[in-house]
Amino acid sequence: MLGKQQKPLLLFGSNTLASLAAHCLTHDAQRKIAAFTIDASYVESDTHEGLPLVAFQQLADNFPPETH
Repeated sequence: MLGKQQKPLLLFGSNTLASLAAHCLTHDAQRKIAAFTIDASYVESDTHEGLPLVAFQQLADNFPPETH
């Protein structure tokens, strides 16, 4: 998407693989990660890797598709 503003990404997961994906996307692909998301029943913290961790069921309320 050269020349076009890219939306911040939302990553599903809060484990090592999600952390690795965030690292690669941030450092290698120069993308911004806005938050992590997982199913509400698995949320045990408000953050992951220093970013918001939002229940998937509330994701659109906090990060609308128009901007993320």
